[in-house]
Amino acid sequence: ALLPATAHAGTFVVDAQMGAGADFPDVQVALNSTLVVDGDTLLIRPGSYSRVVTSKSVTMKGLGASPDDVNFFKSFVPWEYSEFRDCTGPVRFSNVRFAKIFVYNTTQPVHFVGVRMSHLFVRSAQFVRVENEGLGSLPPFSVDVFEDSNAEFLQCSFLGSYGLEGQDGGIAARVRLNSFARFADCEFEGGPGSNHFYGSLGGTGGVGLHVEDNSRVQLVGKSGNLIRGGYGGWGLTVPEDGDGGVGLAVDVSSFVRRSNYDLIGGVNPGSGLPSAGYEGFAASLTTALVPDPLMTRTGSFAPGATSTFHLLGEPGATAIAFFGLQAKSTPIANIIGDLATNFNGAFLTTQTDATGNFNFDVLMPLDMPIGTLATMQSGMVYLSDG
Repeated sequence: ALLPATAHAGTFVVDAQMGAGADFPDVQVALNSTLVVDGDTLLIRPGSYSRVVTSKSVTMKGLGASPDDVNFFKSFVPWEYSEFRDCTGPVRFSNVRFAKIFVYNTTQPVHFVGVRMSHLFVRSAQFVRVENEGLGSLPPFSVDVFEDSNAEFLQCSFLGSYGLEGQDGGIAARVRLNSFARFADCEFEGGPGSNHFYGSLGGTGGVGLHVEDNSRVQLVGKSGNLIRGGYGGWGLTVPEDGDGGVGLAVDVSSFVRRSNYDLIGGVNPGSGLPSAGYEGFAASLTTALVPDPLMTRTGSFAPGATSTFHLLGEPGATAIAFFGLQAKSTPIANIIGDLATNFNGAFLTTQTDATGNFNFDVLMPLDMPIGTLATMQSGMVYLSDG
């Protein structure tokens, strides 16, 4: 067999135009070749290439001025993915653009540096790292990390998909099924719900970050990074507007450690107007089994009154009072301002007494909250409605 004229140990040039010094006209052609083996490097000149499906552990480096110059949109089909599965060695990509990427069953690190994409799916992957030069340097994408995967994201922006006609917005980032993810200096925003001009209801905004099914997430930030629910969609009439999305959603089996991240519920398009749509909750924690009754309350919910919340828990556990809001006609900024003043950022914490009892004395703000009381013990989360 003839070797490509310019081939040298472990490095090959891919050029859609097959210019001087090129070894292959397409990345998939190169990966299908027996000449390219694990550990090799593909230098990819600017051009449009077909999607990639491979199990080879290689380095792919775009030679363009930006990721858009080397893209994998040739013969693009919306439901097809570039797939990297069963790779047994390190895989690295830099300065290229994909549409959708599926990383599956990899046992060595898969590293994306300055790679533009719209969706990333990580399934049963030992370690995936996505690194961008800074927030806003590349457009946001959505990610789903699941089924015993581990992933790390540095300075990435996440955005859920836009709801189509009559549909809700998509989740920006999802970690599930016994997986772990670390997000450093990242931003999250759920996808906006659809605007239902020709039907009735607008779509609900998507969740910013959803953690579920015995998964763990670490959020590390240098300043106030945002986790925001998606905007609710406009309805055919104002009373049919969609609700704003939840910022952070965590189920009972999962755990999130957060530093320097602000949680914000999605905006309802009818804010300040008589509307059936609600502002999104900044956070949502799913109910688990706890002894009945879940919670008792004495006092009044009247504005300016004091209420005492009581919940039986385990001795020595820590209780967290989290207050979410539903507002039909009051601008959300006004309510959050009251919460920040009266509730120290909308959170109160206390320790149980010797018998495992929690007691909170809470001064009601002038704008009525919907109270939620949660207890956390050994990474588990319990809550009840106020």
